[in-house]
Amino acid sequence: MKNNLRVDQEVEKTLKSLDGLSPPKVDPFFYTRLKARLEAETSPPFLTIHQLRLIFAGLCVLLILNLGVISWHANQVSTSREDVALALMKNFQSEQGTSLSQFLKE
Repeated sequence: MKNNLRVDQEVEKTLKSLDGLSPPKVDPFFYTRLKARLEAETSPPFLTIHQLRLIFAGLCVLLILNLGVISWHANQVSTSREDVALALMKNFQSEQGTSLSQFLKE
């Protein structure tokens, strides 16, 4: 309790000593120079036009590759379906002992 009172008195003493200070003297052109420095430090745009073009070209290449893979996969699936159908027909012919053409004529 005694310690807290002493700390409070020291704080008050420090604050009162600051009240007597006058504002610092500043060169008349200080704010002009400060403003110029702040304006010079403005950051460039996030992405430049050249970077945007490069990103767009990369996305186009990826899109074309994806479409190529999709069409190739679709051809592989249809080919494998035809292979399965032919294998089933051959299996049917061997089990029945007849050809498919004879079966279709009946």
